[in-house]
Amino acid sequence: MLSAANGSLQGMRVVDLSRVLAGPLCTQFLADHGAEVIKVEPPIGDETRSYGPPFVDGTGAYYYGLNRNKTCMALDLKRAEAREIVERMLETADVVIENFLPGTMERWGLGYDTLAARHPRLVYCRIT
Repeated sequence: MLSAANGSLQGMRVVDLSRVLAGPLCTQFLADHGAEVIKVEPPIGDETRSYGPPFVDGTGAYYYGLNRNKTCMALDLKRAEAREIVERMLETADVVIENFLPGTMERWGLGYDTLAARHPRLVYCRIT
């Protein structure tokens, strides 16, 4: 039986800028197959942390159901300093996945055209 520790995507790094359902589910599948997934949440946490009941230690089970095998961190992407941190993470990432409203990533200077020029080997996945 395979585990995330010896899955077929071991050695792959994914920056997860997604929220709610489709993006987190996609990155969970990647994490389940061994990819290192770093989920970036806003400072108040992903909104699904409050979806419930049921709750586990104050966090919605829905959140846990979509974010296993991930490392999570909080960054306010509206701030330039936070976007600089994401840019440094992308230097060693293989994939970035986002599902913000159209135009949001471009407004933050993290849209496809910008990132493709800076990180040509990066796979950029937008889920709409």
